[in-house]
Amino acid sequence: MKKNALVVLAATTMAVAAAVPLKAQNYRFDIGVNGGGSTYTALVDDQRLGEGTENVKFGGNWLTGAQATLWITPRIGVRGNGTYTDTELKQGDLVFANDVNLWSGSGDLMFRLKRPRETWQGFEALPYVALGAGAKWVNPAGDRYFVADGGGESVSGVPFGCTAGVCFGPNGVPTAASNVFFLREKASFMGLGGVGADLRVAPHFAVRAEVGDRIYKPSVVAVGAAGFPAGVTALSDDNVARTVHEIYGQLGLHALLGLQRREVVAVAPAPAPPVETPAPAPTTESVDVCVVDPSATGGLRTVTATHNLTTNDTTVTVNGTEMPLSQSVGSVPVAANATWYVQGEPLVIGSGRTVVRYVAFGSPRVISSTDLAFLGAVDGMPVYADRNSVGGVLATTAPGDLTMQVNQNRAYFTALENVQVLYVPMQATGCIFQPVQLQAQVRKSGR
Repeated sequence: MKKNALVVLAATTMAVAAAVPLKAQNYRFDIGVNGGGSTYTALVDDQRLGEGTENVKFGGNWLTGAQATLWITPRIGVRGNGTYTDTELKQGDLVFANDVNLWSGSGDLMFRLKRPRETWQGFEALPYVALGAGAKWVNPAGDRYFVADGGGESVSGVPFGCTAGVCFGPNGVPTAASNVFFLREKASFMGLGGVGADLRVAPHFAVRAEVGDRIYKPSVVAVGAAGFPAGVTALSDDNVARTVHEIYGQLGLHALLGLQRREVVAVAPAPAPPVETPAPAPTTESVDVCVVDPSATGGLRTVTATHNLTTNDTTVTVNGTEMPLSQSVGSVPVAANATWYVQGEPLVIGSGRTVVRYVAFGSPRVISSTDLAFLGAVDGMPVYADRNSVGGVLATTAPGDLTMQVNQNRAYFTALENVQVLYVPMQATGCIFQPVQLQAQVRKSGR
């Protein structure tokens, strides 16, 4: 029944994920099922059981579970995490109980160690650290044995103990001198610490690998031998169990949901030709226009122009003379006129062994000048990058000829290889840029 439920959950998550468009890029939610194994430290040690005895512990066994994670930001998420196993309570080769159900449930904080890529570019590994808190339920199968506490409450569980170096399970007959204990069916607080990685193998699926430690203290009380094994009385309500460390490892298949579509920005159409009929009195407005200017600080500047709402013309005043905005800008090479762009070829920066290639993707879009950093020029055409992706040698090197920078400065070449997306202007005004994406490098042996 449990296996059938896991199969249904996995099939459901795959079906939902398949409905998400393939153009989606970043996901906000994932859900999946997992399986693995765990081993346990001592539940009760030989200091309580008596000299010459072994520690009592849960037997290492398989585990299965399910998880659901909401990523609040690209690097921080919250996770619901549940597991189940059916294991033994044992002391070496002596088995006290064959079927002990162990359930766990926790709410975990997830901290990614690196930021996911903005676009799907193939396999991606996203390591993380998980810290959580919740509960551990210990539930021995059946209700054959009971313990009564001082308040008269009767709780089922498993009795065990040792005397004179000889240990016995539920079917043994202890003496009055025995050290007799009782594992109670009860929930206890649990902490979790783990490390893992989401291995994204497709836009909609990832494999989650994780190892960690679930930490909790089950309820074990000392009991009297009288009445054993059908029913016993707790000598004290003090919990004599040790803190158990459940060391686990698991693999899970996760469906990635809530993927965000890539933004598509339409390019404004060319202005309509002027109407020959007499125009009414013009109505104008003052506008700020972004202008591509490699000589300006940051490679972009803003000019104040006059926009005629009737004719749709935009003009500026230079040295007391009014002229169209396009005439005041000057000649700036742009991608729309570049041979490589027109012919659908890559933008090539550098030569020989120090060369990087970028290919156009998506549609041209309007980008604020405050979001861009000016790197330099290729054949006179300005090249920009996302300001947040530029640092180190790229940020400290003055803009210049990028081909020369790449060929002469190895550190600059290496830094540029780590920039996934560049932006090139489509026209001299309006801050309309075409994104170009880094093309995978083909390394020759010996490099």
